[in-house]
Amino acid sequence: MRVYCDCGKMFEATRAQVGGIVNCPGCDQSVDVPGLNDPVWRAIQCAAVVGILAVTLLVTSFSNVPTGIFCGLGFGLLMWLISRAF
Repeated sequence: MRVYCDCGKMFEATRAQVGGIVNCPGCDQSVDVPGLNDPVWRAIQCAAVVGILAVTLLVTSFSNVPTGIFCGLGFGLLMWLISRAF
C-alpha cells in the first residue's frame, strides 16, 4: 500500500503495517497507515458495495439478469483497479 508523508515522500507499507503507524524513511516522522478499521476506508467500502449493487440493479431493470450481473462485476473490477492506483 502506498503511503504519503507530509514531507512529500511516498513509500510502500507492508500488509502487516496496514492500520498502524510507521516512520517515514525521508524525514523519520510518524505516519498513519490507513487500514480496514479506518472509518474513511469503511465508508469507501460501503459506497463501493452500494455502487456495484446499484449498477447491477439498474442494468438488470433495463436488460436481462446476466447482463446486469456482468455490468456489476465489471464496475466492481473497475473500482478495484482504481483503488490499486492509490
